[in-house]
Amino acid sequence: TLPRTGGAIDEIFDAIEKGRSLTNDFTTTSGRLTEWIFTGHLAAFTGVGKKLEWNVEKMECTNYPQINQYVGRTYRKGWEV
Repeated sequence: TLPRTGGAIDEIFDAIEKGRSLTNDFTTTSGRLTEWIFTGHLAAFTGVGKKLEWNVEKMECTNYPQINQYVGRTYRKGWEV
């Protein structure tokens, strides 16, 4: 079994300071976790009892297009990415 840690943050500092390997691969799970939380927040805008349908590849709501205004940014001229 894997040794118990004090949590993801403690594990990252142990990896940096003591050269230990991570048991939780933070770099591959953090993006998916953030998107999952973000879509939950967006679902609150759809209203009670309504289902938000999310296209993962396009990062957009397919059944409530008005929700897509909260996804991404509109950059000012000269500040585009």
